[in-house]
Amino acid sequence: MCLFHQIRGDKITKETEQGNKKLVEINKTLDQLKSGVLHLFGAIDCDPSSIKDMLGSEKGVTNKNIMKYMGIIEGKTMDYLQKHEYNEMKKNPPPPEKKDKKGEPTTPSTQMTKVTEPPPISINPPSAADDEELEIPEEQTELRPLTHEELKLIAQRNIGKRVNTLAVPSPTKAAKSPRAT
Repeated sequence: MCLFHQIRGDKITKETEQGNKKLVEINKTLDQLKSGVLHLFGAIDCDPSSIKDMLGSEKGVTNKNIMKYMGIIEGKTMDYLQKHEYNEMKKNPPPPEKKDKKGEPTTPSTQMTKVTEPPPISINPPSAADDEELEIPEEQTELRPLTHEELKLIAQRNIGKRVNTLAVPSPTKAAKSPRAT
């Protein structure tokens, strides 16, 4: 019984160490993101007084207010894109509208010469049998996130099943085929 607790304690210690390593990586990434947002905020000439008014402080970029900074950056970027589009329209104006014999603008329906019908779409929903075939090993009965390898294995199985079902022609498709007649 004591050995069980010792093994369990070792396992918990390893999980804690792994969690701490992930936390360090996440904090490093967040710090890089915050510095990048602050740099971009200044690089595109965003007005810092707007963020001060909104937040009521000059703390800079934090985990709580980073989305507000990004919202202001997005607004400024959209302004720049609209100005760019306007300048491009001035340089290269769009072609004049086509006119019919009476001098009136043509509608899209009169401009079309041939209407093509889209090909029929076949949808094969998954069946309940697919869920039953998913095997979960017995040692994984506790709830936990799947690892990258487990997700990859499940995806490969599902793709293999779909490829196999697509390789077998269905009777409804064969009946509609022009070669079948």
